[in-house]
Amino acid sequence: MSNEYDTELFNLAVSLIRKGTRYVELISKLETAAIGNPDVRDVISAADKYVKEMQTKSFEAAVEAFKRGETQLAVERKLRALGFQSWDAMTVAGRAQEKAAAELAEEAKQ
Repeated sequence: MSNEYDTELFNLAVSLIRKGTRYVELISKLETAAIGNPDVRDVISAADKYVKEMQTKSFEAAVEAFKRGETQLAVERKLRALGFQSWDAMTVAGRAQEKAAAELAEEAKQ
């Protein structure tokens, strides 16, 4: 497979993982999209790792944004720009706002 094709499969895997596609269906869709008969499990593993890292880093960045005084709407917009669906952006922003408030309260005690 070429790098361009690997990238297309990777991007498809990321998109499907972010949509909540189940593993068996994920394998089926990627195998259908792939040319030849590649083992798509490595692509799925790399995409899953990428999605988890992105979610973790996005949450941490959202917490920091709230600590800097950014609004919920501004944080949600940034999350949507990263590819989060509207509901997910609201949920992540809400949790990040709560964590930021707790951390700021803890820092104020010290």
